[in-house]
Amino acid sequence: MSNTLGTPKRILSYFSRISLAALACRLALVYGNPA
Repeated sequence: MSNTLGTPKRILSYFSRISLAALACRLALVYGNPA
């Protein structure tokens, strides 16, 4: 039971980390673009 409860939190943190990295990449592309 504890394992099934701990998995969603791990996945959520994993996805939040990915979304943060994607946001940082997008910001870098937008503000780092000389055009």
